[in-house]
Amino acid sequence: MQIDNIYQWLVDDIAPVKTPGVFEFHRGLSGRELMEIEEEGSLPEDYRMFLMKFGGGGLFRHWMHSSFILWFERKPRTLGRENGDKWLFIGLYENSSLILKKSEKCRSYDPQVYMVVGGCGLKSIGNAFNDGLKSLYSKAKGKFGVRR
Repeated sequence: MQIDNIYQWLVDDIAPVKTPGVFEFHRGLSGRELMEIEEEGSLPEDYRMFLMKFGGGGLFRHWMHSSFILWFERKPRTLGRENGDKWLFIGLYENSSLILKKSEKCRSYDPQVYMVVGGCGLKSIGNAFNDGLKSLYSKAKGKFGVRR
């Protein structure tokens, strides 16, 4: 995985879109901000790169109700779970939460991204953050349509 341009596909796809507000990104996180987030566990490398480059934000804003189809937190937050696993809330796809999982036995978060389905079920959406992002981006783009 070449980290320098891992998200070039995303940059290239959104660059021609001139409609204001369709995409909204925050400033990328600094190394210090990432260290604060990783106090409870190391993040997958491709997700770290996303936070450093884009810092979270929204993709494909609904024009009718001003929300995004796909949203990523700038600073993800930890959620608890009964079985001892930690869950990191990283964003939303429509109304479903996107999370990363970390077992108490491990020091790092699992690279697999999960979507919370029906309020309590989990569905894997990719073996790595970049894979999950590509999949959700493609679905969101299909729902949103092409705008330039």
